Amino acid sequence: MSRESPSRQRSLKNVWRVEDGIDFRDNGGLVKRVLYPQTCGCENATLAVVYQNPGESVKIHQHPEEELYYVCHGRGVMTLGEERIDLEPGIAVYIPSNVPHGQTCTGHETLNIVCVIAPPFARRLTQGAAR
Repeated sequence: MSRESPSRQRSLKNVWRVEDGIDFRDNGGLVKRVLYPQTCGCENATLAVVYQNPGESVKIHQHPEEELYYVCHGRGVMTLGEERIDLEPGIAVYIPSNVPHGQTCTGHETLNIVCVIAPPFARRLTQGAAR
């Protein structure tokens, strides 16, 4: 039996289509935030899907959360700390916490990456707002 209130159970759902995720564009490219605290109530990890058009870049950034990338489609190059990593379908990348990273779509088609972040950004942002 669920410990959450009936209203919370009704407002969140466990199954999402990527196209119904929350759009985020602040770092470059389109990030669809699919499984996030705001959508399904997850507490320990999130799942997003990144879409970058040819020539588009996600600016170099860092955060305390760990991140996992899996390249589904397209080609690109990633900066991960001091490393340069060629991105292509089937490549998985572990991004440790607080390591600067970002990527550019270098191919002629959309670079599509599935991204898992743990713990969710929302937890840090919520905790910061409470201070």
